Amino acid sequence: MTPPLVTRAGADRLRRALADAPSTADPAGGTGTIGTDPPPLPAGHHHAVRIRTLGDRAGLLERATSVLCGYEMHRRAGFRVDADHPFARAGDVVVATAPALGPLGVAVPCRVTQVVTTGDRRGMTLATLPGHPVAGEERFELRRGADGIVRVVITAYSRPATSLIARTAPAMRLGQQVVTRAFLAALRRGVARS
Repeated sequence: MTPPLVTRAGADRLRRALADAPSTADPAGGTGTIGTDPPPLPAGHHHAVRIRTLGDRAGLLERATSVLCGYEMHRRAGFRVDADHPFARAGDVVVATAPALGPLGVAVPCRVTQVVTTGDRRGMTLATLPGHPVAGEERFELRRGADGIVRVVITAYSRPATSLIARTAPAMRLGQQVVTRAFLAALRRGVARS
């Protein structure tokens, strides 16, 4: 399935249509469980791990959790977000739409597979659904260390979802790097205003 171009209404219809769709991530759960160190990422996929320091202000972990799990990070990175709930819940379908042509955007549908909002390690994991340009998972984890410093760790694995996308793999990887940098910058901006 080629990633669809959708309007805002189309993203809502796509989200509802994918309610029972299985994830295209293979293997499922490859980024591990939030609160534990990620396992070795699956072979045959592109891997990405990015770590950035957010700081050590009081309330920073709570604010970062809200920015991340409330999809503010995605919105600040330029995506429209259509989700089952305003704050991530395991099992929710989320269609983030990247701007394309006028009111149209490229839909990137995912399912939230885990959400942790308590303790010193928090975050969520998204697994791709049919229509996403790649097949894989992305884990967004916030970690407060013993030193009080909060860091964000993004761990992902993916491979092209279609043969058409596979032919553009170098450009797709570059696009993924750009989006990951945008997510990190958006999270930093989101917590800076608190």
